[in-house]
Amino acid sequence: MEASLNGPQGRITLGPGVTSVGRAPDNQIRLNDQQVSSHHAEFRAEDGGYSLVDRGSTNGTFVNDQRLTSQVPWRLHSGDRIRFGETVFTYEVAGAGSEAEERTVVAGSPDQFQPSPAAPSYPQSAYQSPPAAASPLQGQGYAQQGGWQAQPYGGPAPQGYGQQPPAAPPGYPVQPAPYGPPPQGAPSFPGQAPGYPQFPPQPQPPARRGGRAGCLIAGLLVLVLLLLVLVVVLFNPLNFPGPLGLLASSPQKTVDTFCSALKKSDYHTAYGQFSSTLQASESEQQFTQAFQTITTLVGPVTSCSATNFQQNGDHATAQLSLAFQRSPRIVTGTMNFVRENGTWKIDRAPQTNGNQVQT
Repeated sequence: MEASLNGPQGRITLGPGVTSVGRAPDNQIRLNDQQVSSHHAEFRAEDGGYSLVDRGSTNGTFVNDQRLTSQVPWRLHSGDRIRFGETVFTYEVAGAGSEAEERTVVAGSPDQFQPSPAAPSYPQSAYQSPPAAASPLQGQGYAQQGGWQAQPYGGPAPQGYGQQPPAAPPGYPVQPAPYGPPPQGAPSFPGQAPGYPQFPPQPQPPARRGGRAGCLIAGLLVLVLLLLVLVVVLFNPLNFPGPLGLLASSPQKTVDTFCSALKKSDYHTAYGQFSSTLQASESEQQFTQAFQTITTLVGPVTSCSATNFQQNGDHATAQLSLAFQRSPRIVTGTMNFVRENGTWKIDRAPQTNGNQVQT
């Protein structure tokens, strides 16, 4: 049996054994096509016919627009449309033919070739005819000798899609069209081609709404929670026990501010640490004059600290110690605190009578 490929450069006869296809010079059929691999595919003569095997090409090998599985032989039938990259061939089987043609051919893209005067040129098929292994299929307008006659581009539509089949040559039955117009009264749905089984459109699931709004609300809740935790850690407004309230007021912080101001003779800041009750009983001027008189006699404050803090709700006490530059004694006494509007204030100045210690 003689088989050949009808392509852009004419007809290529396939011989016995293996015929390789690719861009490399060592192929029997060399294709100058950038979409074709170096060793793209091969034709194998077997069982009175030919099989086509893709050799792991990058862009694949296609028979009737179906991509072949790599390294798996595909049995060819006369009229099959074979595509390597952008180069298209038609596989043809004839009863007899000449073997004078050269099997090693250099081919390029389809628009780079002109038909050889010695070989007929066949236009490429826009529609791939079904396999024809038996004579009943030869009545569909195809030649019996020299291979199958392919439909040209832009020609009449292939039979089986609403057109009457061509008249069959004498002695050959006409193959009925695979598809015809839909039966009368059959439902028709938009977006589906006529002649095929009609199926009602499937309902689409409703679009989900509120997804973005839900994420936004969740993000706001997380932000509010973080802010609440930050307030508790820094200010401890609920007076939780433990190392909370890093920025909140405390008796220790009030004493530190008071002592620092006294050592700098900043009596205005020191007086600001008094509670409203204590300020009502003693004015800032009286407090300033009293300390100026003391520092004139014994010198400025050199040491000021408090210990033994005890807190009970909004009230607290501590033991204050004062030392002056020219006095050998350390003055000690009890200092009371009260919390006003969340801020700890000195509620009673230390009572120093009888609490002087010799150093």
